Amino acid sequence: RPAAVLHRRLRTFRRAPLSAGNQKETSHTKVRRERRDMAIRTRICDLLGIEHPIIGGAMYPCSNPELVAAVSEAGGIGIIQPISLTYVHGAGGSFKDGLRAIRRLTDKPVGMNAIVERSSQGYLDRMYRWVDQALEADVSFFVTALGDPGEIVRRAHAAGAKVYHDVTERRFAEKARDAGVDGFICVNARAG
Repeated sequence: RPAAVLHRRLRTFRRAPLSAGNQKETSHTKVRRERRDMAIRTRICDLLGIEHPIIGGAMYPCSNPELVAAVSEAGGIGIIQPISLTYVHGAGGSFKDGLRAIRRLTDKPVGMNAIVERSSQGYLDRMYRWVDQALEADVSFFVTALGDPGEIVRRAHAAGAKVYHDVTERRFAEKARDAGVDGFICVNARAG
């Protein structure tokens, strides 16, 4: 239901303006017109190919295919949380099946959260496989966190995708900049 509410609220920005042939403007349609006229277009909209500067952040365990697709359909960009998609929401039993489920719901841009924490090589190898599968499914934006984003940047840039990195401190931002990220998502020490 939250995804449906978001979609209803954001789609009011996309309604066509009233013309002489349309019905008389009511207070309700006037509010919708004013909201549409106030739509914000930023550089990130152009960078990601989205209508509104809204990133539907990856949330474990809530990021299901419907939520990710609804944010993208509403003009923002929904972010896939791969562990949630694969193990919590089933999505057919594999990450690829989850990507297909999202693509059945939207053909608009979607992103993926890629945690690049290096304490487990098995985890990191799985994350790289998921990134490759996401790129094959036309995922165009990656949000990295908790480590060196360099390998994700190389893979994503080779496919024309963009990478932003979650940072809590300047030193982490400098390392990510040196790795070639396209931008940052600045969060506090609790990542909120």
